[in-house]
Amino acid sequence: MVENPKRTVPLATMLGTGLAGLIYVLSTQMISGMFPASEVAASGAPFALATTALFGSWTAPFVSAFTALACFTSLGSWMMLVGEAGKRAANDGNFPKVFGETDRNGVPKKGLLIASSMMTLLMLVLMFFSSETAHASDLFNQLTTDAVLLTMLPYFYSSINLIRFEGMTTRNTFVMLFSGIASLFCMVALAGAEGSTLTATFIMSLIILMFYSKKAGLDKYLETHPQQASAQF
Repeated sequence: MVENPKRTVPLATMLGTGLAGLIYVLSTQMISGMFPASEVAASGAPFALATTALFGSWTAPFVSAFTALACFTSLGSWMMLVGEAGKRAANDGNFPKVFGETDRNGVPKKGLLIASSMMTLLMLVLMFFSSETAHASDLFNQLTTDAVLLTMLPYFYSSINLIRFEGMTTRNTFVMLFSGIASLFCMVALAGAEGSTLTATFIMSLIILMFYSKKAGLDKYLETHPQQASAQF
């Protein structure tokens, strides 16, 4: 168990994210200074390319192995995140109840299976509609771009809500500053997206908003009509 989780967990998240971001920025800047942009873009493993130039070709397999290990580690954490997010959404009534069902170990197994099946189906659809010359890296880049853009709007809403919860006072200057920076970052990320990708993200956001509005309207109705709520449950 974590001592004082309300303070420790957010602090560890912020420090870990900041440290990882600093390492990535410094390492990528080093690589961009060592090779031309065209050579880095054509390489499937730029970190292995850099270590090969610095220490020799024998380092490339080790770097690739550690990169694969990092990917598997990230995959495990993301799987847990997807499962818990679906479970929480189901408990709030925003997802079907099947996503909230857990096994005897408390794992939302059905939700994970459904989510993984949907991701696999999406990958197959992208592979089918992609050109014959498309590579796996191109599909991965497209998926990550879509995923990042879809998370920009929730991040933006969260930044605005932080100001609403904390209040716009001189005592909360720190909160207002970072909320403004986060909101500006979301705007810049959306502005830098390609037109077709941004259009698809906007349409998907509208579809999600339709379902959320229906859920919010139902909750409001049940709140004002407690007899219907008791009859439903």
